[in-house]
Amino acid sequence: MPNIASAKKALRVSKRRQKVNVRVTREFKDQIKTLKSSKTPKKEVNSVYSKVDLAVKKGVIHSKKAARIKSKISAFVKNSSSTKK
Repeated sequence: MPNIASAKKALRVSKRRQKVNVRVTREFKDQIKTLKSSKTPKKEVNSVYSKVDLAVKKGVIHSKKAARIKSKISAFVKNSSSTKK
């Protein structure tokens, strides 16, 4: 437990930020899971992209990681639509 006042404040701030980070991370990961389990993943792509972009904007993930996630999602959608034809 911190003893100094600035350390106490830093602890409070980090706990607040952790709540936001966990929520944002959970949102885009859940969205990806729903996309992968969906029968029509093309309709879900835009919502996943927006959640990933929000995570980048909030500073939760890096922009290059977001690009990798988007690339994997688009490849998944492309492969899932080509196998169902």
